[in-house]
Amino acid sequence: MKAPIYSLRLANASDRDWTFFVYQAAVTKDERIASLVWIASPSLVPAGSHALLMWHAEPSFIWSTHSQHPSPMPFTASGQCVVDLGVDHGVLFNLDNNAPSFESCTRAVAPGPWTIAVEDNVPDHTYLIGTCMDGAGTLVSTAMTSRQYDFTPAYCIAAANHVGAASVVDHSRHHPTLRVHFPADVYALSFYLDEHHHWHPGAKSGISPPCIDRYRPAQ
Repeated sequence: MKAPIYSLRLANASDRDWTFFVYQAAVTKDERIASLVWIASPSLVPAGSHALLMWHAEPSFIWSTHSQHPSPMPFTASGQCVVDLGVDHGVLFNLDNNAPSFESCTRAVAPGPWTIAVEDNVPDHTYLIGTCMDGAGTLVSTAMTSRQYDFTPAYCIAAANHVGAASVVDHSRHHPTLRVHFPADVYALSFYLDEHHHWHPGAKSGISPPCIDRYRPAQ
């Protein structure tokens, strides 16, 4: 069955140009987990215009060697497996025979479908683990031996001067940001940024045809 296509229409009703972007944040706050800029308009969206950002809901777990992610360079996966949302457990990140891999496990080991448990044979600070959606990295953490990581995601929209897809979201900088939720069987949402740089749900009248249309995650 083909994964559904989701979309966010982000309109600029403010008095300046912005780069609009989407990222995921861990629902359970965890300082170990970093958010990556997942989808970003490749250029500034002028005032009075909008961007339509789209993706397939195809989540996967990913791992990478630590040397492949000198922050804020892109998170490039070296291995992945599909997140199975129909089960009550996640996966075990293992290093049997010096070969990193994800393995099925029980709920007692990795409770919840978005959880990665790290086996005790994985050395600290050697690998990165995380998630991707539609082929692009979303959440990432350094794997530490015998630890659990809950990557249950929430969607966030934001605006910035300039930001690149796959870079680490810098939460120390102030970006107009809003956490958004797709109700069941709803695949398209609209929001607009007002003149005070606050996000609001719905469409804004007077917005011209899009500056950036149908932009998907960077692969």
